[in-house]
Parts: sequence; structure tokens; C-alpha cells
Amino acid sequence: MRVAMWLSAPDYPRERGWASRLPPGPFICYNLRPMSAYALLQKVAVVAAEVAVLYGLSRMLFFWVLQATAARKRGGGRLIKLLRLPGNLVHEIGHATGYLLFGYRVKRLVPCTRDPAGMGICTPGKAWSPLAVPWVATGAAAVFPLVFGTLVLRGLVVVMDIPFINGVSGPEQPAVLYLWDSVRETLIALGGHDWRKYLFLYFGFSIGAELAPSSTDVRRGLIPLLAIAGMLAALTLWLGSVHADAPIWAWYSQCVAAALAWLSPLFVFGVIATALVAVVTVPGAILLRALRRVLCV
Repeated sequence: MRVAMWLSAPDYPRERGWASRLPPGPFICYNLRPMSAYALLQKVAVVAAEVAVLYGLSRMLFFWVLQATAARKRGGGRLIKLLRLPGNLVHEIGHATGYLLFGYRVKRLVPCTRDPAGMGICTPGKAWSPLAVPWVATGAAAVFPLVFGTLVLRGLVVVMDIPFINGVSGPEQPAVLYLWDSVRETLIALGGHDWRKYLFLYFGFSIGAELAPSSTDVRRGLIPLLAIAGMLAALTLWLGSVHADAPIWAWYSQCVAAALAWLSPLFVFGVIATALVAVVTVPGAILLRALRRVLCV
């Protein structure tokens, strides 16, 4: 059985109904027959690399572009909060979703506009599940805005009917060229003065800048995430080496491959979307920073 990525290729049969409205993408599929543990870990490493690139682009939008709008005079913070509000709400709801899915209620959720520190707050409450593990929930909630925010961006593309075009992909096509082709073709398709384009760029910038875990999230979630990753890697190597012919390994490898088949195109979409926003906004941020340095404002 083959599980194709959510965004199918033009020559791959498209699903009916709402799925047919999804933007096209490269055909990436995972063969869900039992594979070696090392092959499975290689696929995990590819997804981890996609996450790292998405994290870097999100941090660039936040620290380089968003912070360029910060003025030293009073009132500059209001502009930043206006730009951040949609993305920050998505970010905090992502934290809340992570806590809920991993067994904890949400005690408090405050957006950046209501937080005196201007950061946003999501505080877990008591566990609703007897199986809840505190450090696992902390690690999951720390990174869940990355997944939830990318899903929101993808939903906006569908709802707003944004012409999102993927570049040509192939075994000999470098990833950076595929990324550039995708951004270039989508920018060309977005040509004109359609209000949806500007609204999507606003939401894409706001959400894209808030996708990555904050420094506080990293401090709280790094050790739990490393522990989870180490345990899963050890479990994968043990099952794939000791029980390679057992049904448990076939089931485990199929489940992990199916999850990767869903996550990989999601993160690829997130990388393309944030890169597109960066191409549009970074030149303006460079100019704004230069003007502020010259005018000392």
C-alpha cells in the first residue's frame, strides 16, 4: 500500500470534494512495507531537516523582519502587536492543542495584546487523562505551534483560493532549486491587485513569524524533546534489529512511515509559504532598518 502526500502531483488522481481544492505539490510517497530501522530513521532525519529549515525561516521573519517595525518611541509596540496578533493567537492555540492532545487541560490562554510582557501565555491545568505524562506533554506543546500554524496556513490557501504552485521536483533536483521554483511560480501566479493576495501575505507573515517555538518554549521543551527522540530512536533500532520479522515491527514501521508521509509535505508547504513571505518582506525590512539607522529613530 502506498500513502501519497496530501498534495498530489498533477498526474496523480486527485480526490473529490474539498480535497480537490488543495494546491498541487510534488509526488512524494512512502512504501509502507516493512523496512530496515536505518531506512526509517533516514526518513525521520529528512523530516527533521525540513523542521529545522522551517524553524530558521520563522525566526528570521520574527527577529529580522518583524522587529524592524519596532520603534523606540511610544506607540511602536502597537504596530508590532497588530502584526503579531493573528499569528500569536495561532501560536498560543497550538500550545493549548498540544496540551489537550497529550492529556492536560488548559488553565490560561492570553494573547500578546493582553500580556504585559507582550509574549502571550498558555498555562496547562490539571490532567484530564490518567495516562498523561507531564514532561511528554511539555515537549509536545512546545513544538505543536509549528504543526498547528502550518495547518492554518494551508487551510487559508484552500479557503482563500490562493494559487499555490510547486516547482519541478526530481531525484536530481536540489532542494534549494525546488524551493526557489515554487516561490517564483507562486509569486507570478499571485500577480495583480487581488485583495486576497495582500490578506494572505498579511496572515502568512503574522503566522509564519510565530510558527517557531519561542526561546521560552525551547528552554522548557528541549530536554523533553531530546528524551522523546532518544527513546523513539532506541525503540526503532531495537524493534528493527531484534524483531525485524515480527508483526510488531511491520505495524510500527508502517505507522511511523504513514505519519512521516503526512508530516513531510506539510512541513515542505510551510517552508515554501514562509520563504515566499520572506522574499516579499525582507527587502522592505532591510530598507526600513537602514532608514532607521540614518534617521536615528
